[in-house]
Amino acid sequence: MKIIVCILVILSLALTVYAHVWQRVQVLRLGYLITEHEKRKEGLAKERRALWLELSQLESNGRAESLSRADFSEELKVIELVNSD
Repeated sequence: MKIIVCILVILSLALTVYAHVWQRVQVLRLGYLITEHEKRKEGLAKERRALWLELSQLESNGRAESLSRADFSEELKVIELVNSD
């Protein structure tokens, strides 16, 4: 009977140690995943800012072009007439 109790105590201690080690490994694994996702999030945020900057530059260029076309519409008509001949 003493041997069975001793085996059960050793088995329960081994399971407790195993559970603790498994839990620590999972915490470390998830920590690495979180770090990886945060780096990816920062990269995507930088890319988003770059795209917004590019979009605003393209929009301002398009706006400038439309304003200049409105201002110089007569000159453009003359140029088109000359180029068509």
